[in-house]
Amino acid sequence: MLTFGNIRIKKNLDNFFKILIIKFGAPGDVLRTTPILESLRKKYRHCYIAWLTWRASLELLENNPMIDKLLSCNNSAKEALTEKYDMLLSFDKDPTAISLATKAKAKKKFGFKIDRFGALNVFNDNSLYALQLGIDNRLKFSGNSKTYQEIIYEMSELKRDYGPYIFNLDERCVLYGRKVLYKFGMKPYHTVIGLNTGAGKIFLTKKWPITYFVQLTKMLAKLKNVKIVLLGGGDERAINKIISSKTKQVAVNLGTHYSKKEFAGIVNNCDIIVTADTLCMHIAIALKKKIIALFGPTAEMEVDLYGSGKKISSRIPCSPCYRLRCHDTKCMKSIKPDSVFKEIKQFISQYDK
Repeated sequence: MLTFGNIRIKKNLDNFFKILIIKFGAPGDVLRTTPILESLRKKYRHCYIAWLTWRASLELLENNPMIDKLLSCNNSAKEALTEKYDMLLSFDKDPTAISLATKAKAKKKFGFKIDRFGALNVFNDNSLYALQLGIDNRLKFSGNSKTYQEIIYEMSELKRDYGPYIFNLDERCVLYGRKVLYKFGMKPYHTVIGLNTGAGKIFLTKKWPITYFVQLTKMLAKLKNVKIVLLGGGDERAINKIISSKTKQVAVNLGTHYSKKEFAGIVNNCDIIVTADTLCMHIAIALKKKIIALFGPTAEMEVDLYGSGKKISSRIPCSPCYRLRCHDTKCMKSIKPDSVFKEIKQFISQYDK
């Protein structure tokens, strides 16, 4: 049974070049891996692509026209090991991911694996650079000039002419996001600026200070026909309430109860997104929004904004560091509200509203 989006067509899979992609990681990392799908279909014209990931990322890959089958590691790992593939692409260093990649049946394998000593290794020489990035801090933090997409294309032995993210946001979610913004007073003539306040539970060092969001909101409030909305997930519920309160509701708290696709629908209806290196940033990239991306503990070079955004990076000596915790996140504190405001004004000047 071959699945294209919601359409299921009976086919003899023996006639197809079968590819299994194993990519777990954070949902944003999964989303930024999707450009490879189009390149695989161009190189292997009659291919069948299955993608194995965590359940948390499935929603972002659902109805993707270039994925034939979605497999959840939570309940479909055995199925992935039973099927025989022509090619396996292993893009994740997660122990479960590399264990499955090593056990899976495929004629050709690319990317990360477990070697006979139980250590992280690679299937092919072209993946050595990606392996080195994980163990060489100097290379990771300052020596690397390749984007994430260039790295996985090299691992897959594909030409590096990668395209955009492939993310299918259906019309229902687009309309849902529009209704949410209208409910909170947004009008077609407004320039809507989404401030994404969080960074998830793991990478707390990516968070921009609450006081900076408050200061930025007060600056933006002086601009004509500009509306500010607060974005975030469940972890940002308290933060967004504080920011909204301190700005006397100028920064509109939309709530944090949305699914990933509903959240994407809201992002899609914003004009400009201010965000750290998070899932929101990757959704905004996928939707080709104007983005101001703030980089402190993570490396900006790996991120491609596809010409529709501006990166603002910390320049302090200890950044990037990829630390999950820090007693004083100087890197994010060094990115001042006035520098973000300046970039927003440049974007606004491009709109004719």
